[in-house]
Amino acid sequence: YRYLDAPKIPLLARYLEDLRSRNLATSVHTELLRACYLKLNDTPASEKVSATLTSSTDAASLSSIVSNLATQNPTEALATICSFKAPQAAEALVKHGAALARVMPRETAGIVVSLCVGTYSPVNIAHAADAETNMTGGDMK
Repeated sequence: YRYLDAPKIPLLARYLEDLRSRNLATSVHTELLRACYLKLNDTPASEKVSATLTSSTDAASLSSIVSNLATQNPTEALATICSFKAPQAAEALVKHGAALARVMPRETAGIVVSLCVGTYSPVNIAHAADAETNMTGGDMK
């Protein structure tokens, strides 16, 4: 990127926007687009890209993180899923919910129910987990 000529940055930005409009852009493309807008001093466009970058994490990387945690530390995997927004949490539970439910059935079911009835919120889940930990003395099982 540092070797890119200044006149070519708008062309790169247009190319990256086209990738995004076709849903072909990865998080790396999106981050590069944000950097292009910063180089072009287009702060509103950069902030718009930053908002979409933080709200849509790469699904493959999320799945990889949860998959690794589900096999090694189910409690941490469930906590990671609880930090996701509802669509990502639902997707992670579709892929890893059965394995997590075998180890932590009550906790997994609680997340599934909250997703189904529309009360799921990463903030609410975190508060509930803290309350459960405080009531049980630190052991969630």
